[in-house]
Amino acid sequence: MDSPESPDRVGRYTVSRPLGSGGFATVWLGYDDALESAVAIKILAEEWVDDVDIRDRFLREARFLRRAESTRLVQVYDIGETSGRPYFVMTYADRGTLKDRMADGPHPPQEALRLGIEIARAAEVLHDLGVVHRDIKPSNILFSSVPQGERLMLADLGIAKATTDVSGHTISAGTPRYMAPEQGRPSANLDGRADVHGVGAVVYQLLTGTAPLSAAVRRPPGAIVPGLPEGVDEAVMRALEPEPQDRWPSAGAFADALAEIVDATVATGLPAPPGTPADVGETRQRSAAYTLPHPQDRPRLSGKRRRLVTGLVGAVAAAALTAAAFFILDPAAPGFETVMSDDGLLRVEVPAEWAGQRSGAGWNPGSIGLTDGTGRPAVAVSPALGSLDDPAGTLPALHAGVSRDVGGTAPFNRQDYRACRAEPVREHRRQDFAGVVARFGCPGNVLISEVVWRDSSRGLAVYVWIRQPRGADLTTRILDSIVVVQA
Repeated sequence: MDSPESPDRVGRYTVSRPLGSGGFATVWLGYDDALESAVAIKILAEEWVDDVDIRDRFLREARFLRRAESTRLVQVYDIGETSGRPYFVMTYADRGTLKDRMADGPHPPQEALRLGIEIARAAEVLHDLGVVHRDIKPSNILFSSVPQGERLMLADLGIAKATTDVSGHTISAGTPRYMAPEQGRPSANLDGRADVHGVGAVVYQLLTGTAPLSAAVRRPPGAIVPGLPEGVDEAVMRALEPEPQDRWPSAGAFADALAEIVDATVATGLPAPPGTPADVGETRQRSAAYTLPHPQDRPRLSGKRRRLVTGLVGAVAAAALTAAAFFILDPAAPGFETVMSDDGLLRVEVPAEWAGQRSGAGWNPGSIGLTDGTGRPAVAVSPALGSLDDPAGTLPALHAGVSRDVGGTAPFNRQDYRACRAEPVREHRRQDFAGVVARFGCPGNVLISEVVWRDSSRGLAVYVWIRQPRGADLTTRILDSIVVVQA
């Protein structure tokens, strides 16, 4: 679809916005009202509806993914037609694509190896089922939230081919800079080694920040990024050999080679990549998906802001910032996104530009003086969650958490804002919630709002902390968007 117009509904699913569009189909963000979960809906483009071959390939992709039932691949939950066009419903990759993450340049070597192992394992699943992907590239590598962190998935089998099928659409298919040379040969019989080249190209880019050039002028990654672990150049360049017979014989063998490098790195006392099992050999043998940690998990925060988000960010691994799990769900007003806690109990709309980093786990209301226990629903949103504990922070940010404490006074600690000017406290009511909003004008042209909102009929309280640029105060707009399903 050249300029796709959003359908309001597809089957039983509410449609929100496009997630991506290719030559044959558009993928939309949807919401399953019955199961209260976000989904991705892939709809065949209208101009291909009458092409029997393209239509069959579209449906074969859906049926294969359904039969595969591997958590290393996107999973299909439903299939149907809308306005004569076939669609299928699949896993929503709420944590984006590897292409998104590559925008900031090379990954640390250990992180690149860790991801390379997972990508190769996903390709191995396909090969074990007799299918060659033929288009392994960063935009087809997705991430989805799971309770322990995130899961890497291989997506888009639109040009995948059974290893026993050599008929039709065998001419050049793939993406230059990632595809194996034999994919450009019309009569080539492809096997899994074509995907080994694709995985190798992705790992090369993870390490160096750029996809590999042609074999004639290609340099080993260590010539671009000095100091890589021993064995990396040999393993990656073997995957990128121009002739299939010179590459690793399988994606699994390439994954094993990368895992051996990780093993050796750990044995020499260098830090292991976050989430690496103590026995990496076990990872090499497992067919089920290995759960990756969040890529930017950080230690616990400090000060007042730490107390606000205690329990929000699990310290799975120490690194720079946090980007924990959360979901974009119901259609929001223009310029806003709907975010929600991991358990789905708390939803709130925030300006889209605020939501560069998001966390959705529970919190401890007792940390700010409420008498409730731990583990209540909460969300935190900011372009940099690390700024939440910075008293001089100026980036927009929000923390919202549910509590069972509905009594007492507002737990505002004005000493936290001693560099700010207190503004009059105002009341804010809605049909279900009522409470007060304390506001503080702070250095850097910043407005901080601290809110305790209570629904006595349900025995619930919502604590909200908002930092925003002074000007158009969005506090009321944000408060009015809050939904507490239960707690």
